[in-house]
Amino acid sequence: MKKKMSFLLALCLMCALFAPLQAAQAANSKVVHLKENKTYRYDLNGDKKKESVKVVCKVSGYSDAEIQLYINGKKFYSRKRNALDAKFYLADLNTKDKYKELLVHAISDSGTTGDFFAVRYKGNNKKSIIEGAAKNGRSLKSSTRQLGIYRFTFLSNTGQNKLFISADNPYSNSYFGCYYIKVPIALKNGKLIAQKLPSYKTFGYTKKFTYELKRGMTLYEKPSTAGSGAYCYSGSKFKALELKPASTGQDDGALYVKVKMFSGKTGWLYFPAYSSYNSGYLKEVPAWG
Repeated sequence: MKKKMSFLLALCLMCALFAPLQAAQAANSKVVHLKENKTYRYDLNGDKKKESVKVVCKVSGYSDAEIQLYINGKKFYSRKRNALDAKFYLADLNTKDKYKELLVHAISDSGTTGDFFAVRYKGNNKKSIIEGAAKNGRSLKSSTRQLGIYRFTFLSNTGQNKLFISADNPYSNSYFGCYYIKVPIALKNGKLIAQKLPSYKTFGYTKKFTYELKRGMTLYEKPSTAGSGAYCYSGSKFKALELKPASTGQDDGALYVKVKMFSGKTGWLYFPAYSSYNSGYLKEVPAWG
């Protein structure tokens, strides 16, 4: 009986030791999704004192939204936007400074971006605003004309002035269809700006989808049509790994897609700009939005 009691006591002590550790990890996570009308307590400005935080998105009419941020029971910041909803996050954009930011993603009709910005509370009712969306509140600012980011989902934060989003079809190509890619957002000069990469990795549904060729295509070693490559016959299947726009516009244009064929070969397929005389290259083209 004593041995059994000793075992139970030891087990209880172990639980007591691990429980605070798990709670601390949750409290110190770099990104916290904040629910509306719920009061949270966080140290936002590094003064070792926790502020009470509440976020609200009030929608009137069809899409007239007022985004409201409350600190210590008082309305600290508000902004009106054409939106139907908003998602709020606590994000430590730069772990080397003393601040944590309130990140806001307002969403308009068809899931388009109504606004995207962060608010940094500096104490004593002082603040700074980090803008992300363009002035019309529709498209996320980008360092390249290749990306027109109107719909996206916030994924993660590095804590080193860089975020990641899943961008929904930011560059159009009718032959490849709709897709998701992972795009970095850098905090530069007080702005949240989508960054240009040599190519963009597929994400979510696009990464899992099985594509099948409707017609034979050449599989190139590099994202270029120069030179010869391996021939892939109609009916060949593949997974899409990366996407690389072949021109600088956002409209329907040429696109390179890095693929892994079910045969085991890896390379790049070239999908040209749309032409009404072309019947397409894939048996099924994903479409949404």
